[in-house]
Amino acid sequence: KGETTTFNILREGSASEIRVALAPIPPLAPRFHAYDCWPDYLLVGGIVFTKGCVPFYSEYLAARRTGYRFISDSDVWESFDAYKEDAEHELVCLLTILKHDINLGYGTEMTGILESFNDKPVRNLQELAAMVGNATRGQSEEFLRFRIRRQKAAPSSKAQRPDIVLLRSKLEAANKDICELNNIPAVASK
Repeated sequence: KGETTTFNILREGSASEIRVALAPIPPLAPRFHAYDCWPDYLLVGGIVFTKGCVPFYSEYLAARRTGYRFISDSDVWESFDAYKEDAEHELVCLLTILKHDINLGYGTEMTGILESFNDKPVRNLQELAAMVGNATRGQSEEFLRFRIRRQKAAPSSKAQRPDIVLLRSKLEAANKDICELNNIPAVASK
């Protein structure tokens, strides 16, 4: 890991020697609890987001055997075997929805990987927290719109409809109620 290796290459008919430092490509889904992943979360109007990691996937498989709703989309689970595009790239997963009037009508069928928030791609949980914070403090957005990837979609020129829409003006009060009701110390992990 990180050691220099010499390669002899042939490029455009010319032989040359290059030296490069090789290192493993980091996986998109961290592999080991308390080594490269921790149970971070973000609560937005009862919607609980977390980082996608192998321990999360393993817990899902164990829960599935006890009657938890089966998420059959292989495209979601195949993301756990992908590699990072850069150091900040993470899987952000919708873990569950804690019931409240603000999210009435949404349920566990929404479980999947968060693709975008207010039509902007989401790269990691920290970025999502910042985007939600900016949207709730500002007055320009009336709604918070989440798009969940549950399957690979064909590229489309039309803007895709959000899967979950929350009213921004009611979010702060709803978060407070949900945290109190469920004994959650804060809307985000540290």
